[in-house]
Amino acid sequence: LGQKTILMDAAGGWSTLSVGMGFEPLTNLHEAARAAANNDKDTLARMFFSASDKLSVLASGSDSMLETSVQPAAYEELVEYLMKSFPVVLVDLSAAIPSLKRAVLSIAHELVLVTTPTLTSLRAARTLMQEIKLIHGGDISNTDLIVNMEGLIPSKEVPKKDIAAALEMTPTVTVPFDPKIFVGAENEGKKLTSNKGGAEIIDRLLPVAQRVLSDNRSEDRSNESGGVIEQFLNKLVKKG
Repeated sequence: LGQKTILMDAAGGWSTLSVGMGFEPLTNLHEAARAAANNDKDTLARMFFSASDKLSVLASGSDSMLETSVQPAAYEELVEYLMKSFPVVLVDLSAAIPSLKRAVLSIAHELVLVTTPTLTSLRAARTLMQEIKLIHGGDISNTDLIVNMEGLIPSKEVPKKDIAAALEMTPTVTVPFDPKIFVGAENEGKKLTSNKGGAEIIDRLLPVAQRVLSDNRSEDRSNESGGVIEQFLNKLVKKG
């Protein structure tokens, strides 16, 4: 959408981002955080993988898998440092250690909570939402819900209406279970938009971002279908 963006994975050595994005890890989170702390822009820039003219990726992943890659305060400083140069900063917390998750959750403008329509996943999502509320002073309005892998086990999945009731939040987007698209794209290093099915999934998400970048959204979250992605982008664009 024409916005200068950086994508980061807080998983350290457990990150699989290099596989899906098609690059070799150039650094680890500790080295990246140290470069930011030293205001070493040149060294940090060499740690970026350029995925496109507007999208950069912090090419981490060379961390030890069985050691703590970076301290939460240092990682938080790294994120804030990058926000000075990138209007849009996206951080994947899915495989991060709990202390890093908490550090980023505490400073994030907007959050995307991803769950699957299974009872165990929804229970975990509900618990996490309560903890997010505590971090944000009881406010969870900056959090949106995405239900992934819909249709994995149709007869055993929790219905949409029950998900909304249990989590007290209506899912912003649902993503269908289609391993051929996702695994195929990852293995081949291709974008999801390279095939029709993947493009249709992206189409479910893209309008949310498009509305915010055109500055055409309601300030009342209760009346908008977008939520986290558009407000996340909006605030970071203004910050940048």
